[in-house]
Amino acid sequence: MPVIAFILLGSVVLLPAAALLALRWAATTGQFRCTDKAALLPFDDVEPVGFELTAFWEETAVEHDQTVANTAAANAAGPAAG
Repeated sequence: MPVIAFILLGSVVLLPAAALLALRWAATTGQFRCTDKAALLPFDDVEPVGFELTAFWEETAVEHDQTVANTAAANAAGPAAG
C-alpha cells in the first residue's frame, strides 16, 4: 500500500480516538460543571454584563450609531442637501 493510505487509515483511527480521550478527560475532571459561570468569565467591572463598551477603531458604539444615522439622513436628503 502506498504511504498515503497508511496516513489516511491512521488518521481515521487516531483522530477520533484523540477526540474521545479529550471528551473523557473533560468529563472526569469536571470541565462540564457550572457552564453558566464559564459564560460570564469575559465580563468584569470595567465591562459588566449587558453593557456594550467595545470601541471599533476608537469609535464607541453610540458614536457609530450616530454616524450611521447621519449618513442615512444625508443620503435620504439627496445631493441637493450637499
